[in-house]
Amino acid sequence: MTKGQPKLDKKDLRILLELENNCRKTNKHIARAARLSKEAVSYRINKLLNAKIIRGFSTIIDYQKLGLNVGTFLIKTRGLSNDNEMKFIEHLKEINYTSWIGKTMGRWDFLIAFMYKDTYDLNAALTKMMNAFSEKISEYKLLFDLDNYYFSGKVLFESLNSEVTPCTFSLGENKIGENKNPKIDSLDLKLLKTYSSDARLSFLKASKKLNCSLNTVKYRLKTLEEKGIIKSYSARINYNNLNFIWAICFFKLKNFSEDNKKPIISYLKQRKNVTFVVNTVGEYVDCDVQIKSSKDLEIFLKDVRNLFEDNLVSIDTLNVTKVFKQNFLPIDIMLPKTNNCFLSGKNTNCSTERTGRDSNPRPTA
Repeated sequence: MTKGQPKLDKKDLRILLELENNCRKTNKHIARAARLSKEAVSYRINKLLNAKIIRGFSTIIDYQKLGLNVGTFLIKTRGLSNDNEMKFIEHLKEINYTSWIGKTMGRWDFLIAFMYKDTYDLNAALTKMMNAFSEKISEYKLLFDLDNYYFSGKVLFESLNSEVTPCTFSLGENKIGENKNPKIDSLDLKLLKTYSSDARLSFLKASKKLNCSLNTVKYRLKTLEEKGIIKSYSARINYNNLNFIWAICFFKLKNFSEDNKKPIISYLKQRKNVTFVVNTVGEYVDCDVQIKSSKDLEIFLKDVRNLFEDNLVSIDTLNVTKVFKQNFLPIDIMLPKTNNCFLSGKNTNCSTERTGRDSNPRPTA
């Protein structure tokens, strides 16, 4: 634990576990699981938020069901002063397509997750990311997600193993990447946008914010869950503030057919310190690892190398040191301007600028 950070006891860990698996559980429900009063749970959650151990509460959404694709942009910079680095970060943050921006140590200096609907949006996203600072970028790599998996950070809760029933981890895996194009409307989108950044928002507050009835909010959220658009609700735990190393490992494979990717993906999914696995287009599988020491990371990578050495070309590892942006639903890229006015709250006449192709996402998503 870093200096100034509260030391977590088993009660804190139990609260974090409940919130990570489903942060929409009420304090009363969490209190029963942690054997505390509702007031004590509320106090401890606020303490964890103030200490930035909990970054916030997010709704995990299957973006592909909304007609969105996800990519990763890895950047190596050169001659970037501190002032220019901050200008570069602000430039990236202002781009609607970027959903996550992290500073990293290793071969790459920045990792940027971005979303796009089609190749036109992809080109626009890359152009905007490169345009203003191209002379400061010495190298870059693009990776495109096929599907990915979110997991509960079980490594944090090892001390609770004897107290945790198997069903506690029932929301521990969330696969993203099954595009079945369910039909949703603008109210669904507003609801997703609202809950994507504040998953613990009450039905009452959401109904007031969206100017609809409380029952409408309840029904719409349940329907989005049933359609598989909402996968789960989870607390974002800041493992760096708990003295964990946050590493992202990129495994380059010789034979990257889906049959040859399955064994390494399956293995990574079983590791208790892996919180995120990505199957990309092409030769890479990557994962997020929350690990206690550099030695543990070395052992983890050695295990992977020994098991899959016949199909491994190389392993690149990045340490995430800071996160600058987390936008879990960049809705602005999903709708033409004719449909996008409802998000700004302005009664202006909007028009679609794109021509020569279908500018609507599938279907009214």
